[in-house]
Amino acid sequence: MTLIDIENMTMTLDGYPKPVPVINDNGGTDYQQIAGDSEIVETTLTIQGEGEIIWPNREGERFSLMSAHKKLKALNRQNSGISLCWPATASVQAMGVIDGDTLYTFYTDPDARGRTRFLELRAEEPGLVSFNFKGTSVSWKLLLIPISDIKKSYGKRKNPASEASLYQLGLIGPAGECEDPENRGFAILEDAAHVLINKFGPPLPGDIIHVFGYAEGHDIGYPDYTPSSKLGGKPAFKSAIEEIRKLGFEVSLYMNARLAERALLSSYPNLESSILTDIKGQQVIEAYRGRDFAVMNPSSTNWINHILSEVNRLKNLGITWIQLDQIAGRAAPVSPGDIWGKGYRKLIEEIRSMGLKVWIQGVSDYYPADAFEATWRAVDVLDDGTLRGGFPMGVPDTKLMESLGFNSPLIVPEKKRKSLENSSFIMIHDRCAVDDELPMWGASWLNNLEKMQSPRCGGHKKL
Repeated sequence: MTLIDIENMTMTLDGYPKPVPVINDNGGTDYQQIAGDSEIVETTLTIQGEGEIIWPNREGERFSLMSAHKKLKALNRQNSGISLCWPATASVQAMGVIDGDTLYTFYTDPDARGRTRFLELRAEEPGLVSFNFKGTSVSWKLLLIPISDIKKSYGKRKNPASEASLYQLGLIGPAGECEDPENRGFAILEDAAHVLINKFGPPLPGDIIHVFGYAEGHDIGYPDYTPSSKLGGKPAFKSAIEEIRKLGFEVSLYMNARLAERALLSSYPNLESSILTDIKGQQVIEAYRGRDFAVMNPSSTNWINHILSEVNRLKNLGITWIQLDQIAGRAAPVSPGDIWGKGYRKLIEEIRSMGLKVWIQGVSDYYPADAFEATWRAVDVLDDGTLRGGFPMGVPDTKLMESLGFNSPLIVPEKKRKSLENSSFIMIHDRCAVDDELPMWGASWLNNLEKMQSPRCGGHKKL
C-alpha cells in the first residue's frame, strides 16, 4: 500500500495482518491491523528516495536515506539491521521522514498496558530503508506538518541562561576509592555546593545536585539504599542534604528500578518470585563489575512495593528528585507484545504522588516522568542487533518527538548541548557529564568544572 509518492521519495506500508485504511473521526485515514490479544502483528514501512529519516532512538536520531546502508555496514549489520524496543530504548512508536520543508510522521498512540513493540531498521542498499514493527494490534496514523510549524505549535524554550542545571557527583568509585583527605565524609556535598556557587553564582530555582554511586558506591547494594558508614552513615548524609537544600539546591539520588543484587535477595524471600524469567523459565541475570544482578519483573507488585518503600526512606532524608535508571535506557528482555511498562508507569505515578519528582535516562511518551535524560552514551550494539546506546546512524534531532506534542523537559549533557540548541524543549543542563564516565568528587570533578563555560556568569571562571 502506497502512503506517499512524491518526486524524491516513496513510502509504502505492508504487514500481517494486512493494514486496512479506515476513515477516522477527523476525516483522516488510519491504517488498522486488528488481531487477537495474544497474536503478534508485524508492520513493514519501506522508504525509498533521497530524503532524511528520524527514528525514535532516544530523543530522536536523524540520518539520510542514502547514508543508511553505509552506516549499517560500518557496524557489520548491513544484512541484519539494528533494533529498538518500546517502551524502552524507543521513545515513541513512530517514524519520521523529512522531504524538503515537510515532516511526515508515521505513528501509533502509546499502548495503555505498555506492551512491547520492537522496531528493526534495515538498509540493504543505498536509498532504501525499511522498518519492521512487531507487537500487538495497532492503528497507525500519518501526520504531515511543516517543519516551520513545529516550534510554533509545541513548547516554548526559556532563555538558556535562565534554565536549571544538574550537577552530577559521585563520592565513592567503582573500586571503593574516595578522595576525602580531611575525613569530611558526606559533608563533601556541602563543599561541592560551595564550589558550584563560586563557579556559577547562586543557584537558580530548579538547580539540582545529583548524587550517584557505582558498584561499591555510597548506596551499597540493590535493592536497598544504604548510605556508606565510611562517609558517616545515614545521620551525616541527612545533615549534608539539609545543608545543601538551605543553600538553594534541590537534591537528587539514584535508584535502579530494574535490577537487584542477587546476593542480597536472600534477605527478601518474597522477591524471589519477582525475578524475571526467560522463555525457558531461567532467571534473567546480568553481571556488572564482578557482581551478579537479577533483572526484576516490573509487573511484580512485591517488587514495585519494595522500591516504593526505599523511595520513602530517601524522601525522609530530604531529597526532592529520584533518578530511576534503566527504565527507558535498556531494551526490555521480553518478547514482542509482552506487558513491560505498566509496572514502571505505576511506580513513577506513585513516587510523584509522594511529592517527589522523577527523571529517567532516555525519552519516552509512555512514562510520566518530570524530566528525561538525553543520553550521552557511546555507540553500543549487541550481537543480536539491539542498540543499547549512542547514535550510530546520524545526529540527535527532536522534531519527531515535537511533531507528536511531546514537550517534557530534557536533561541535556554538556557535550550534547550544541546539537540540541535549536530544539524548543525546555532543558535542564547536565553540566558535569562531560566525558563518558561520570565524575567522582576530587580532581576529576573539579577538572570537569574547569572545562565549562557559564552563560550565567559571562564565561569561564577560575575556581
